[in-house]
Amino acid sequence: MSKAPSARTREIVAQRADRGGWPVCERCGTHRGANLHHRRPRQMSGSTDPATNLPSNLLLLCGSGTTGCHGWIELHRAVGYQHGWLLRSWQVPIDTPVRIHDRGLVVLDDIGGMTPTLPLGGVA
Repeated sequence: MSKAPSARTREIVAQRADRGGWPVCERCGTHRGANLHHRRPRQMSGSTDPATNLPSNLLLLCGSGTTGCHGWIELHRAVGYQHGWLLRSWQVPIDTPVRIHDRGLVVLDDIGGMTPTLPLGGVA
């Protein structure tokens, strides 16, 4: 079994991030999104859990694991958890809100959609 997202999953995430003809970083919206980021990490050796590579667990970000928004999230993990860019191993991506640059707090689905939500306490 492949430990990487399928071509179809990559396409779904890129379409979800599309703003005006090209996919942008789902965190900053300023740069072109280039790399997939797993909200709930794959762990050291990767994961064979199919949910790891579903669109609800993936974000399209600028940079790599050490540069751009991808690197920023890795360096600022507490903020990453606060905004749903990172998840704990017990959190379910399809049920856990994430902050998208131009959409606010949303819940991602596995077909490329997102549903607006309010944070705990009901204040955006």
